[in-house]
Amino acid sequence: MKDWQYRLLAFILAVFVWYLVSGREKVEYWVEVPLEVVSLPEDMVIIGGLPSKIQVRVRATRTVLERLQQEKYSYRLDLSNLSVGPQVVILESRYLKLPPPVEVVSILPPRLELDVDKIMKKNVPVEVVWKTNFKDFSDYFDLKEISYNPSKVLISGPSRVIKEIDKLKTKAIEIEPLKSKIYKQNVPLELDAQIESERGSVEVYLVVVPKRKELWIVRTIQFLNPAKKKFNLLTKDKKCKLKLGIPLYLWEKNKWKEDFEIFVEIPKEKGEYELPVQLKAAQDIVVLEKDPSILKIKVE
Repeated sequence: MKDWQYRLLAFILAVFVWYLVSGREKVEYWVEVPLEVVSLPEDMVIIGGLPSKIQVRVRATRTVLERLQQEKYSYRLDLSNLSVGPQVVILESRYLKLPPPVEVVSILPPRLELDVDKIMKKNVPVEVVWKTNFKDFSDYFDLKEISYNPSKVLISGPSRVIKEIDKLKTKAIEIEPLKSKIYKQNVPLELDAQIESERGSVEVYLVVVPKRKELWIVRTIQFLNPAKKKFNLLTKDKKCKLKLGIPLYLWEKNKWKEDFEIFVEIPKEKGEYELPVQLKAAQDIVVLEKDPSILKIKVE
């Protein structure tokens, strides 16, 4: 091949021409552009119809489009002339800050249908919400005290939403009356996504009290004497008369009698003592009256 040099040169020229032609050939491409909201009036809020991004179809050479994909661009949406109610905003290519070689073919969507409202502020009272798995809770327990701080919370948001709000509810507090009678904790508020609040929780104080039935009983006093000391009872009382407040949930089926005991503990050292008459009983049983309350004992 005596003319291989000419063949090689022709190939190089062909590749060069192809590169020039293909580099200048314009193609169309869809790009995703974020919306940048500017000049929105401070007393207004957009409830709906505002996407975070739009689709833009552009035309340019492949080289320019490759550079375009590596850069960050946005659509500046000027909302300074908004008014309350439905608003239609036309998206125009002049608000897209793209390099001059790039031609905007179309924008999707071509317009935005916005729902605009005034921002309203309002002080609303707080309502504490609670729940329990205890069956027939109200038959056996009372909520003696419910307090919370603050009692009112300042909220803001779209006027049509704020006008409908008369109170703010807390998330439900789980009450387990057999485990705890006092609840003091910070409880989050139930807030709609469109509402802003000056605070997200309130401090709640809640007291649960069992409903009780009063009962008089007489029981023989037991003497606990693990050291087996000799002692003399200086009073004649060997029985104790008690007025008890028995929770209704224990009253049924006489559960309150389980592990019930009236006793006096005998000291290990000799001497004369005035010892309290003590009660061993299920939780929530209270002693309203007790006679006698003290026994005089001499330990020998």
